[in-house]
Formats: sequence, C-alpha cells, structure tokens
Amino acid sequence: MEPWQGNRSAATLVREYLRQIARMVIRRYPLRHAEFVRSARPWWRSNRIHQQHTPLADRVPWVSFGAARELERRVRPGTRIFEFGAGGSTAFFLDRGASVVTAEHDEEWTQLVREAVDPGSDWTLHAVPPSPTPDPDYASHRFSGSLRDYVTTIDRYEPFDVVVVDGRARSACVRHAMARVVPGGTLVLDNSDREMYAEAAKLVDAAGWTRRDYFGPTPYNLFFTQTTIWTAPAGT
Repeated sequence: MEPWQGNRSAATLVREYLRQIARMVIRRYPLRHAEFVRSARPWWRSNRIHQQHTPLADRVPWVSFGAARELERRVRPGTRIFEFGAGGSTAFFLDRGASVVTAEHDEEWTQLVREAVDPGSDWTLHAVPPSPTPDPDYASHRFSGSLRDYVTTIDRYEPFDVVVVDGRARSACVRHAMARVVPGGTLVLDNSDREMYAEAAKLVDAAGWTRRDYFGPTPYNLFFTQTTIWTAPAGT
C-alpha cells in the first residue's frame, strides 16, 4: 500500500500533524514556525483525497514542501537536470522548461511516467533495471543484485545544473553525482535523515559544499521527512 492509499479522517490528520511537530521538538530539529503554517494546507490536501492526489498526478516532486519551493526557485527554462528516479519531479521540471535526463530502474513505472510527459518535452529517459549479480558498492536494500549500470548512467554526461537523488542505491548515486554538478550547481538528496545515507551526506559535507536541510511536512506522507540541498563550491 502506498502512503496516499486508504482512508484518513480529518481527526487523524490533525492528530498526526501535531504529533510530527512534537517529534521535532523532542528530537531538537530546528523549528521553522512559518513552514508549519505555510505547508499545512497543501499537506492536508495531498493526504485527504488519496486516489486523486499522487506526486505524478499533481506533477510535483515527492520531497518536503520547503525543498520543493527551493527547487522551484532554482529551476528555470534551460536548466539542465539529472534525476535518479522518475515521477512527479520529472513532470515538475519539464513543466518549467528544464532539460531533464532520468535514470529509472522500474520499467513498469517508467511507462506511467511516459504517459504523463508531453511528447515534445526535452526529456531523455534511461530505463536501467538491476543486474542479478550482487555488487556491494552498488546495492540497494530492496534488491539482491547490482544497480551499477543505473548509477553510472550519469557518468556519460557533462555536468548538470541540478542532480536529484531520489531513487535506488542513493549513497552510490551521491558519490557519482558529486563529479557531475557544475560549480555553484545543486545536489539534492531526499530522505537524507535516514541513517543509511549518513555516510554519503558526510562525504558531500567534507568536500565543502554548502548544505541546507529542509525537514518538515511532505506531501502524501503522514510523517515529516527531510530533503537536503547542497550547493557546489564555485570554481570547482
């Protein structure tokens, strides 16, 4: 069952929103009160009518609201973007005139995204299923095989203005993405609060990239999540 499926009453949504805020206080996350107010209504909408509202149907990236607003600020017509993982983000970027290259491991999901994308869009799609041969450096907790071909798809290209890591084998994707972001460009890691991505995040931090965490309400999720956006050093 996906996060947007099932029935969620108004009482459930109010209770969960308050619970998530309390969780942030307990864990001492930075509290940005304006973010809670600004994101409450779209969060409610995305969680209230589950079959109608999905990232792909709404044409939005499945990241925290704060991160989505920052991406909207950074993406302009002609912005070159690489994304690990197709979906609502693909439509979101293309709707804003960006040039998008996508690596996606799930061929069935790829077809659904194709149907949502304007055929005239500047979009290059690489459908790269996992290999059955295990490879610890390119592993995902959901597969026993290797996602090396999926991860290394980005190595074929010149650096991008924006790289979004929101698919499988994210730690490996981050390692390869760092060399494929232009100076002053943007690297995005979704769900960066998960422990499994901690070492990859430390690698970017250690390289001197400017980091901003966007922890808070996220569409189609009852729980809050964190998306991290790094800006590459200028002149590197």
